[in-house]
Amino acid sequence: MNGSREQAIHDPAPNGGSGPLPGEPAGSAPVDFGQALRYIRERAGLSLRDLARATNYHKTMIGHVETGARRTTVELARACDRALGTKPILAILAVTERQHRPDASASTRESAMLAALADALDVIEARLR
Repeated sequence: MNGSREQAIHDPAPNGGSGPLPGEPAGSAPVDFGQALRYIRERAGLSLRDLARATNYHKTMIGHVETGARRTTVELARACDRALGTKPILAILAVTERQHRPDASASTRESAMLAALADALDVIEARLR
């Protein structure tokens, strides 16, 4: 993990607070995975290209996920969590969205949940060390 990326996500917003980014209305908060990903990426000061390099996913795919034109995968969410230092937040959000998809099979939902839980346990274990 690049220390500056991890620090960027935990430092106050560039506008000096923890509120919305410049140009965003007060009280706006991410409500889905794509919106959350974009919000976190921008707060970290990363471009789509930067995040694409850090995750080994194409910037167009990430952009489509951010705009809602494409659904995320748990694998992409986990890669973004690693790159942005948010592990396991995005993975859990992705799993939550999958739980509400009518076309997701039970085994797909279970696999996604187990992956997110594994990430959460890794974080807890690291903090206990």
